[in-house]
Amino acid sequence: MEKIFQSKTLQLMLTGEVKENLKDDCILLTHTEKKVRDRDFLQKSIGVYEHINSNDENRIEEMRKKLQEISLFFWTGEKQFDFYAKLFPFILEKDNHHFSGYGKTFMALKEEGINLTSFPSMSSFFHLLRGHRGTL
Repeated sequence: MEKIFQSKTLQLMLTGEVKENLKDDCILLTHTEKKVRDRDFLQKSIGVYEHINSNDENRIEEMRKKLQEISLFFWTGEKQFDFYAKLFPFILEKDNHHFSGYGKTFMALKEEGINLTSFPSMSSFFHLLRGHRGTL
């Protein structure tokens, strides 16, 4: 049991931090515009993808219509949130609910003042939704 509580993965999930320095052990694969923060335990990163902005007005309008029909948003990254919040600011209305996993996305959005709830995983979020169909 003691080894479980010393798990670096568990520490990261619960606190967003690890007690031991992992800088020499790991490299983060991320998007090319990743913001490095003091709290990041992995300072080494390789940009392997980038977000592409669409100039296709028809596509943007189609996405706007879809997003206006929902009120629950699960964010997998701060950059993803920033992109959608800038393009579709109505998602920030108080009747909408925001979710993310534990960790860096949750902490970054909390720092931006976003009221959100964390889940251990996206699958646990979907499991909850299936259990409450029609009530949320």
